[in-house]
Amino acid sequence: RRRETSQAIVSALIYPAILLGLALVAVAVLLAFVVPQFTQMFADVGRDLPLLTRIVAGAGDLVADWWWLMLLVIGGIGYALHRDWKTPAGRARWDAGLLRLWLVGPMLRKLETGRFTRTLGTLLENGVPLVSALDISREIVSNTQLAAAVDQATRRVREGSSLSAALSESQELPSLALKLIGVGEQSGQLNTMLQQVAEIYERDVQVAMKRLFTLAEPVIIITIALVITVIILSVVLVIIESNNLVF
Repeated sequence: RRRETSQAIVSALIYPAILLGLALVAVAVLLAFVVPQFTQMFADVGRDLPLLTRIVAGAGDLVADWWWLMLLVIGGIGYALHRDWKTPAGRARWDAGLLRLWLVGPMLRKLETGRFTRTLGTLLENGVPLVSALDISREIVSNTQLAAAVDQATRRVREGSSLSAALSESQELPSLALKLIGVGEQSGQLNTMLQQVAEIYERDVQVAMKRLFTLAEPVIIITIALVITVIILSVVLVIIESNNLVF
């Protein structure tokens, strides 16, 4: 299921990635080749460019003259972020921050909850003791903040606490999952209820991903369209000013 989820994310990202790449190429061509032709025409007659055209032309000059520095800066930032991600403290900060993000945070929390409950329920169904099953299931949780919550719950279960009460102390898992786990303990069907919780959140994640990627495509299109519109408008202003010079 984890592999299927990863493949679904990659498949959904292909079209937005191609769209964004082609749009960036189009913007770069407009800034590097089209706009300079019109700005040079105005420079030859000694007239000031319209404000919007000056801004766009300045952006084009910046990209044309300092593209190598921009690539170095982007590469340096990416390397620094990757190094920070690899350290335990940095990974903890990133994981905590991701859980607080709008849309992304709730989806990650549901994804990790589905993986954890699916693994735990499968182990319990096959006769693994609860504490040992918790230790094994904790390795499935990739988010360090949620993994710490499972570690804390495992210690509380060793001390005699119920699973639902132990997991509730950190308040990291969704409230519905905690309530259903409590119902499963009270009814003696914990493994079955854990599987049900996993089914619920796996479906929620699939729906959330579809909505997120469906929303991303028009957002990218509209954003790029606005950028290209501004560039074209800057060129149109130069043409209008050129006509004024003629008359």
